[in-house]
Amino acid sequence: MTAVTENIGDASSGRLDRKRFDPIVIEPRAVAIDETDNYTIDPEDRPYVRRIYGTYLYDSNARTFACSATPQYFLIHLGDYIELSRAGRRLPLMRQEKLVETYEYLGGEDGYWRCDEIETLFRNGRRTKRSRRLQRVTVVEDETYDGTMDALREHYRANPPV
Repeated sequence: MTAVTENIGDASSGRLDRKRFDPIVIEPRAVAIDETDNYTIDPEDRPYVRRIYGTYLYDSNARTFACSATPQYFLIHLGDYIELSRAGRRLPLMRQEKLVETYEYLGGEDGYWRCDEIETLFRNGRRTKRSRRLQRVTVVEDETYDGTMDALREHYRANPPV
């Protein structure tokens, strides 16, 4: 955020300086990443689990160079969801719910991913509905970038975008 000093006047000298901040535009996106290989799936459950996806939120305007020469996005973990196989969808509802409880609520971690990999996943995900542009947000003077991203995290955890 860039601070600019602005003269707004005062009672004694006719001058008062205060800082004015340029707004920051957040271009939030959501993407689902196939993380099936990160899970140890019980051999008994394997025929019923097709894929397990981690869903993430990121700001496509915010790139960083975290321990790398290539730009990276900071991905905020929103949650996981399980995609059942055809055989899994034929299971009784109670058994399906057991699979969801077993594999969807293991948590995940925020982290950095290379921008080119995420942009490829985002483009490919648009065809499969596994990625989505979200509503643009402008951070103004009385807000913070981190606070706004935390609010977006909480909103999209409760209302999964993908």
